[in-house]
Amino acid sequence: MAGSPGPAPWGDPRPRDVAGFTQAASAGELPMVPPTPPRLMPGASANRAFNVFLVKLVGAAVAVVVAVRVATSVHSTWTNVVAIVLGLAGFWLMLHWLAAVGRRNFEEFKRGYTTLVLQYGMFKSTSDLRWWVTRWRIPWDYSGLWVLRGNGGVVSAPSSDREPPGFYPSPHRAGWYELWTGCAWAGQYERH
Repeated sequence: MAGSPGPAPWGDPRPRDVAGFTQAASAGELPMVPPTPPRLMPGASANRAFNVFLVKLVGAAVAVVVAVRVATSVHSTWTNVVAIVLGLAGFWLMLHWLAAVGRRNFEEFKRGYTTLVLQYGMFKSTSDLRWWVTRWRIPWDYSGLWVLRGNGGVVSAPSSDREPPGFYPSPHRAGWYELWTGCAWAGQYERH
């Protein structure tokens, strides 16, 4: 990678400026972007998984509405109980399905590409409270990755002066890796 392009847009240190970056790079623990477009992994792409998530979300919402209507017509005292139980179950399913999309997207990052491009968003909760300013909408920058279509076609090539999204040594927790979105630290941690 070329020299550091300066501070990240959100004032965060870039991954290469964090203690442990050089050691992690030497150990092969950092996201690697190949010089040519990589082959897509087998199975559904992250973009397809996200689209399936949206369809499931609509289906779950319709199911809750239908169940509440049926409960209302059968016995009105159970309507609130049914609505609360189904609402909580639907919310849990939504979080579960969205986390699965995130896991698939992170697998793509490890291979140097993405098929899912978000301007803002996250796949699970974050412990970084500064994101309340953006209503928990964490920004993304994919310019360090290959952006591919679901058929493997190239949308854009990576810029060599950017660290791609993925997990890097954290500037906030020593000994942990943190998700870098391409422009900010997301507050999502994992051990390596």
